[in-house]
Amino acid sequence: MAARVTAARDEAKLAVGVELGGGTMLSSYQRNTLGYDKDIQAAVTGSYRLLPSLDLVLSVRTWWFPSSLGYGRATLLGGGARYSLLDGDVGAALVDASLGVGINGSNARFMFDIGAGYAFHVADALDVGPMLRYGQVAAGGSDDPYSAKFWSLGVLALYRFGGGEAPAPTSTAPRAEEPAAPAAPVKAAPAPVADRDHDGVDDLHDACPDLAAGPKPNPDQAGCPDGDFDKDGVVDHEDQCPAEAAGLHPDPAKKGCPLADRDGDSVPDVDDHCPDKAGSPNPDPKRNGCPGLTKVEGGKIQIKTPVFFASSKDTILPRSFPVLSAVADALRATPNIKRLDVQGHTDSQGKAEGNLDLSRRRAESVRSWLAGHGVEAERLESHGFGGERPVATNKTSTGRAANRRVEFVIVDPAPAVGETPPR
Repeated sequence: MAARVTAARDEAKLAVGVELGGGTMLSSYQRNTLGYDKDIQAAVTGSYRLLPSLDLVLSVRTWWFPSSLGYGRATLLGGGARYSLLDGDVGAALVDASLGVGINGSNARFMFDIGAGYAFHVADALDVGPMLRYGQVAAGGSDDPYSAKFWSLGVLALYRFGGGEAPAPTSTAPRAEEPAAPAAPVKAAPAPVADRDHDGVDDLHDACPDLAAGPKPNPDQAGCPDGDFDKDGVVDHEDQCPAEAAGLHPDPAKKGCPLADRDGDSVPDVDDHCPDKAGSPNPDPKRNGCPGLTKVEGGKIQIKTPVFFASSKDTILPRSFPVLSAVADALRATPNIKRLDVQGHTDSQGKAEGNLDLSRRRAESVRSWLAGHGVEAERLESHGFGGERPVATNKTSTGRAANRRVEFVIVDPAPAVGETPPR
């Protein structure tokens, strides 16, 4: 029923209104000198719906001001507009304004009024509700008896016609020899199509209504982005190896697949001089992939011997230069490692603040050494974590030695699925 009432009201173009209210005079001269304190306001309006929420209005509105000295009156003959907002099943807020000629006795002046209120939809074509209204006659000055400002609070009744529902079917049954004609379907106005993720697929058909499909939509799920299960930057429907990341050495012939690496040392077989023995990346083709001091594994450049420093200092001891050279070789041989984080760690002995500072200085010292030995500085960063991330117990000398370490964590590209080195 509510939908039928709304449709009838929207289709109605013409309306007549009646308004009655009461208020007070606002101008001091009229109140104090002429005794026009209270007012009674009545109006008849006719309107035409120009747009869905905008009516053009013609109005005749009279204000009476009873007084012991004789009543005053101002009558507006004019036109204006009425705007409906927040229109719903219950009612609509109204704002209107009219201007025209104001008649005061034998005088004609410019006059206008402004109103605001709420009209309840009490029937399919009848709205009734309260209206607050302000009126003004514009004359010569504040002491001119024909210049006045006044207000009223009243009730508006608005009847719309020219639309309405289709007539109800009669109870007369068709004759037996004539089959009843099927009722013509009533076409409802199409409802607005919701698309809250703004991807061009309406919510009714969108399998991911809160997630935009993006530049590469999933062909199997309308409105969803294509996935990337192995997190290698190639969407699943284009990835020929959707469960295996392309890694540091993508296969140019098979999108989303890594080059073959049967010994798993991150050096692809096509470049591996020792393809059946896990080894280290090396810029020397005759040593590339052969056993050495490093191995790219688990999102890190793993080292087989630790980096040694002078006691409680950030000075690198010369016996660590070979392993650092191997790290530099691995980086030069693997240009797809775009960003490496050098991370310093200590044991738990001493003050935590001092250990944190020492680990940071040692990590920066290693970063500077690599940058000075052929590795681009923009590929390197460093951080220290003190004793916050032990890998062994700090209760034994062996465990503490293991905790005093430098790690080389690959930041870009991000680790493949299952490889989540700490930052």
